[in-house]
Amino acid sequence: MKSYEQTNLNTTTAMSSIEKTVDVYLDSDQAELIGGKYHFQVQPSISNYYGSKARCYIKDMSFMNTLMNIRGSTSERTLNISVRDPTGTTLPDKFHVFPESRHQSGSVWADTLNDIFGTPGGAQYAYVAFTWDEFTQRMNFECASGYEIRFFQNEKINLELLKFVGSDSGGSYTNVRSSGTSTSVVDLNNGLHGIFMVCDEVTPDLVNIGNDKPGKMVRVPVNTGIGGYVYYSQKLPIHRSTFDSDTTNKLTIELFDDAEKVFNPNRWTATLTVEFYKKPVNNQLHTIHNSSRNPPLIRP
Repeated sequence: MKSYEQTNLNTTTAMSSIEKTVDVYLDSDQAELIGGKYHFQVQPSISNYYGSKARCYIKDMSFMNTLMNIRGSTSERTLNISVRDPTGTTLPDKFHVFPESRHQSGSVWADTLNDIFGTPGGAQYAYVAFTWDEFTQRMNFECASGYEIRFFQNEKINLELLKFVGSDSGGSYTNVRSSGTSTSVVDLNNGLHGIFMVCDEVTPDLVNIGNDKPGKMVRVPVNTGIGGYVYYSQKLPIHRSTFDSDTTNKLTIELFDDAEKVFNPNRWTATLTVEFYKKPVNNQLHTIHNSSRNPPLIRP
């Protein structure tokens, strides 16, 4: 982990109590990964020389989007299809348990379904073909002549990655059809659109939202497809965190996604900006108090 000082540009603003800032470069390759947490040694230590707490924020961060769009328990990774042949006979349900995996596009997802439920399954299973509509972001299915199928409409994979839902009878299955399309847009990221960073050594200024996990410094939006490169750069307003100790010689960091599951990409990097504040003196109290009432200032 590397650190370097940078010139402070805020000496004429309401944040004029900042004495200096230091950028700390974090690279997961330089950390020890224990129990899903990254342990960084900080040398030299982050120390408060001015009698007040140091504060920090994530200036930038980057990683690859390797979030799985199929994951969870066995039941959460299972897809069942009920088939009716041209004679009207209902065949035994065909089901498949997917491994924890990711599909980089809808067409790849459709190819996976065809490999499982299409011709490779043998003549008795050559009854359906899946296609992906890139324009509408929906999945389509088309049965072989005379065949009809239905899906378990409450299964997790169907609900999230196929969206073949709806039943006139209100039962567990969708309506029996020879063709169909997703009832709404399919989110291939499976609802995972952000990564949180948590640090055990700091207390965020903002109240945590979404869960009670403490120390959430930042939420990095995942705005690329699976397998894409995610880059985050801090924008106003800056949300700072305060170091809990006067001297910090380690950082314990954890990443987790919107589903509150630990996220450990192959590698990630980030820049932690640390701000050191002057210790206020008695005759400055009135000035600091007045400046705190000024409206927010937009930095260049």
